[in-house]
Amino acid sequence: MDLTERPAGAWSEPYLTLVNSGLAGALKCEDYAQSDPRSYLTTPPMAHLSPTSRLIKMASDGTHHAVRVQGADLQRLIAWVDANCPYKGEEEVRAMRNPDYPGFARLGVRPRCATAPIISRP
Repeated sequence: MDLTERPAGAWSEPYLTLVNSGLAGALKCEDYAQSDPRSYLTTPPMAHLSPTSRLIKMASDGTHHAVRVQGADLQRLIAWVDANCPYKGEEEVRAMRNPDYPGFARLGVRPRCATAPIISRP
């Protein structure tokens, strides 16, 4: 598996490899049409994310080239998977321009990046 950083459209290739291959264990939230009954099913607890992630298993058990991620580094990796593998953090998203494309004005809720509201979390 090649996790060398390189562009892949709007994403980076290592990110797509980890998430689209299923290796990370992310929930696929946009794979279903609204007419597909599977899109309305409740995901069973512990069926996805870090409890079943092959990436977490490989990183923590030492079977991949005897590499064993431990401590805070492993906790960060687990948190990333359990947050459903976000591509960018808040600072990077806020540095992006707001999206603008044909049909944008018709959206009920318009996506925003640079002007997204700041939510205070205690």
